[in-house]
Amino acid sequence: MKQTYLGPLQDGGRVGIIGGGPGGVATAIALKQGARALGREAQVIIIEGKQFAGEQHHNQCVGVLSPPIADLVERDLKIPFPHSLSRSAITGYILHTAQREIILDGETEPSVALRRVQFDAYMLNAARDCGVEILPARVTAFEFHADRVVIYTENTPREVEVVVGAFGMDEGSGVLFENAVGYHPPLALNSVVTKYHPGDEGMITFGNRFGGC
Repeated sequence: MKQTYLGPLQDGGRVGIIGGGPGGVATAIALKQGARALGREAQVIIIEGKQFAGEQHHNQCVGVLSPPIADLVERDLKIPFPHSLSRSAITGYILHTAQREIILDGETEPSVALRRVQFDAYMLNAARDCGVEILPARVTAFEFHADRVVIYTENTPREVEVVVGAFGMDEGSGVLFENAVGYHPPLALNSVVTKYHPGDEGMITFGNRFGGC
């Protein structure tokens, strides 16, 4: 595909962000704030098919936020970090192997364990408060033109000057970008997330450490 440099995004320029997780939301808020700092206004839309409100859907994640995420959210995005969503503090990790257990403790700030779907909903609402449009829909196709990109969704097509893929390891979105612009998804392993309930005695054994195998 022939690439053409279109210059900086103009005042009133439109940006479509595919994915409403932390990466997409942070990008959207940073774009809005960066444009305003330059005396411009950017029309930013996040297109997200999952419904985080009411915990209808969720992202595949264990829900652990490690430093310096809280500082980045508050300092760079100027959003209060939702400490009220914290379920516990993680001060270290235990790596379980067939032969032994390796305890990894540090002197840095603890990580925060929370329900990721609640954090996703909080961040998406923060983006909305910053003036970002949220479109609850799934993207079905793209059309790239010399001066714009047409994003087709389940609801209605949207035209933007810039499109950002913030879809993590979502295979469907990766295929859409691969077909449209020759994007090559990174090699990755499929993982299975499961829950283990150790009970009160088990939690006492673990303490404030997070375990993995």
